[in-house]
Amino acid sequence: MQKKKTYIILAITFILMVLSILLFVYVFNEIKTKNENASFVSKQLDKQIIQKNNLANLQKTIDTTKEQREILGSYIVDENHIDEFIGWLERQGELIGVNVSVDAVGKAKDENVLDITLGATGNFNAVMNFVSFIENSKYKIGVKKLFLSKNIEEATEEREGRIYWQAQFTFGVISENTTQIIDNLKDKN
Repeated sequence: MQKKKTYIILAITFILMVLSILLFVYVFNEIKTKNENASFVSKQLDKQIIQKNNLANLQKTIDTTKEQREILGSYIVDENHIDEFIGWLERQGELIGVNVSVDAVGKAKDENVLDITLGATGNFNAVMNFVSFIENSKYKIGVKKLFLSKNIEEATEEREGRIYWQAQFTFGVISENTTQIIDNLKDKN
């Protein structure tokens, strides 16, 4: 009977030990799973915090560079308002004392550059001042061609003869299609 009791105690101890091991494994796996979930949530939270900080920094940069961006924008001609730019050129020509004619406006090989061909007629100083004005204007302009010619108008009975100069030049101006930019920004959002 003693032997039987010993076997029962041994069997119960063995079963309890197996149950303890199984309970330990189960609890260990539960803790491991919870730690992995907590780690994943923590990483996601860190990413969200970093993204929020980056957005705040970006907004701060946008706010602090507003004036510089507006100034930069004034160097670029909007393709949708090229008529305003041409009108501005003609008004400046009148102020300088030359007659300005627009001969051609077209896209250059570089998609962000408009080629504009102008004619300017007047006395030598006025024509050269206009060419210089165009080169040194607030817009990013690169003169590609410049032809300067002297014309003599003969005298008639009604009027005296005169000498006038004519400049024919082509320049490229940086341009941007703001409608396209706005559409692209809308598409991204």
